[in-house]
Amino acid sequence: MCDKPFSYKRLTFKIITMPEEFYDLRKTWDQLLRSSPDRAITQTWEWFYTWWEAYKDERDLHLIVGYDNNQIIGIAPLSRPEKPTKYYGFLRYKTFWFLASGRTNQKNVISDYLNFIILDGRQKDFLYALLNWMNKSPHCDEIILENISSESVVPKLLEEAANACKLNYQIMSQVPTFLIKLPDTWEDYLHSVSASLRYKIRRGRKEVSKLGGTYRLVRNESQLLKAFDDLERLHQHRWHSKGQFGSFSSPKWKAFHKKLALLLFRKGCLRLSFLDLDGRPVAANYNFVYDNKVHFFQSGIIPHENKHVRPGLLLHSYCIEEAIREGFVEYDFLKIGNRGPTYKEMWANYTRDLVDIRISKHSNKERIYMLFSQIFSFLRNIKGRIESKRMEVK
Repeated sequence: MCDKPFSYKRLTFKIITMPEEFYDLRKTWDQLLRSSPDRAITQTWEWFYTWWEAYKDERDLHLIVGYDNNQIIGIAPLSRPEKPTKYYGFLRYKTFWFLASGRTNQKNVISDYLNFIILDGRQKDFLYALLNWMNKSPHCDEIILENISSESVVPKLLEEAANACKLNYQIMSQVPTFLIKLPDTWEDYLHSVSASLRYKIRRGRKEVSKLGGTYRLVRNESQLLKAFDDLERLHQHRWHSKGQFGSFSSPKWKAFHKKLALLLFRKGCLRLSFLDLDGRPVAANYNFVYDNKVHFFQSGIIPHENKHVRPGLLLHSYCIEEAIREGFVEYDFLKIGNRGPTYKEMWANYTRDLVDIRISKHSNKERIYMLFSQIFSFLRNIKGRIESKRMEVK
């Protein structure tokens, strides 16, 4: 089932469900994204299309494209599961999500900084039209929008549009990303971090130098396939040593990133780097660059017997130094995991929240959903307090 094209005031909208039409949007998508103040590597056509190719058996494509006088002014990169979403075992919802969000059969498929692709200045028109469509569509009960930057104008405009359309607007979660606003020089940055971190970097680099270690960035496409295999090996080694699977255990995740890495390398947006000791890589960083910013996405390490040689920490230091030298303005560690900020916080000098937003229709079903949500939230709070008291007793 699919909604038909629709209009709203001066705007007309087309709904794309066929991969061929998605592919044909590539040039227009790039042009539109460059004009967006919220642009990020995870909003590029390459990211969304490659993700769709990897996970298309789990979703139905649903791109909503807005036009003004035959010019595209916005794209809502949405998708929906083939079956309704089930809440609390009995509430069934027709749900739309962003493409490339974490709602797949593999847990924690993360794409941060997701957003609509909208021409600057047309956000309000496009979002009001989108929620007006949602209000009238029999095929949509809710839209869940994950990992939107809190610094974007979109959350506020969505709330205004939801109120105008008499829809529920809910912030489901708000989680910080830790990042570095990069200074002019590496020495300036070193003097801004804690004395402990500064010592670890300097001492570790001295030890690496004694061992003949080198920092290496993949610069040729001919090196990319082996480098990606090395990244996989280092990443899987790290997680297997903890008794866990690792991201590359998923064939879909691996296929997505293997193809994405090549596309973004050719576009000049990939930074795959290594720390080598004894001629072998002991640490890898899988980073992206876009809009003068570096995004750290994935890594792999093999611990070293020398306690002063911390491969992951030292590789980040080389990557950050290079980013400063190349004139990038941010080095972003992206959203923290379930276990908290850990090492990311010690590097950062700035945080930016990512929000998950849920927009839903008023209905008896929605009232039951909200009641159950409040009950379960209350029970989680009680459980958290009990566990905190147990920890205090220990």
